[in-house]
Amino acid sequence: MPILSTFYGIIIQMYWCNHSPPHFHAVYAEDEVVIDIRTLVDWELCQLRQSPKKISPLL
Repeated sequence: MPILSTFYGIIIQMYWCNHSPPHFHAVYAEDEVVIDIRTLVDWELCQLRQSPKKISPLL
C-alpha cells in the first residue's frame, strides 16, 4: 500500500483503486484502523452543530 504520511510512528496508507467504500488505513506497531472517508462529512456537519446524515441500514 502506498504510504501517504508518517508521524509519531503512525503510517497512513491508501490504495487509490482498492475496494469500496473509499477508506484509508492508519497503522501503529501491530495495531491498525480503517477509516471510511464518507463518514468525515458527518464529522464536519457535527462540528457545525448540524445533524449528521442518516445511515440507511439504521433508518
